[in-house]
Amino acid sequence: MGASATLTKSYKELKRHVSTIKTETGFSMVTKRILCLANSRKHGDRCVAGREVLNDGSVGAWIRPVSGRQDEGVTLWEQRYDSANGALPQVLDVINVPLLGHRPNGCQSENWVLDPDRWWTKDHEVNWATIATYAENPDVLFVNAGRTFAGLNDEIPNAVAVGLPNSLVLIAVPTLCIRVYAGYNDARKMQARFQYNGVDYALGITDPVIEAEFFPQGLGEYETGRSLLCISLSMPFTKTNGNGGEYRYKLVAAVIRQP
Repeated sequence: MGASATLTKSYKELKRHVSTIKTETGFSMVTKRILCLANSRKHGDRCVAGREVLNDGSVGAWIRPVSGRQDEGVTLWEQRYDSANGALPQVLDVINVPLLGHRPNGCQSENWVLDPDRWWTKDHEVNWATIATYAENPDVLFVNAGRTFAGLNDEIPNAVAVGLPNSLVLIAVPTLCIRVYAGYNDARKMQARFQYNGVDYALGITDPVIEAEFFPQGLGEYETGRSLLCISLSMPFTKTNGNGGEYRYKLVAAVIRQP
């Protein structure tokens, strides 16, 4: 089966799945205008997130459009502007996203199911100075409750995370170190290393724009200047080593550097 036939089959299956969701939940379509603050890598798909833009131009709550599939990832097809050959949303775009309804998933209270029958559209763009005013800068990044072998304050037991009210935040940091290193089986990995409110963090990066820029530069540490970071909590994962428990991970979904 060719790639186009596979895509067509997958899309038809997706439409049937979403049709079931519409029937079982009574969802009805609503379009939200969203300031895109992340379009990050999620396995083979993407995770898009941003703040709702209200009618008066101010920003409201976070929204994460998700698919109706189990992993909730958004395909490139589902997020294109206007047509199957349209451009993809970029960070700093203001976009109109047709949604079927609100569907929280644990601490991912921001999740809304997208409508795959309708294209997204781009409204306009904003600049770095504008989004810098939206940095939330909480006292702590969700909760500091653990770490991975290579990370710092990047892991939260799902039993703890389930009590959190949200899973997305935008912070400002005066300096940032992007680390490219060899992980398991020498696979290239990337981290954002920074200090926030006196606490050191080393979090995995899932920003495809940053990956495309720094992976080709090879192993090493690369200092950048003032940046905005969109931090997201992952879906729960079951560890295959250690105690085998479920954990969520803090990820840098977007690095937005000051021009």
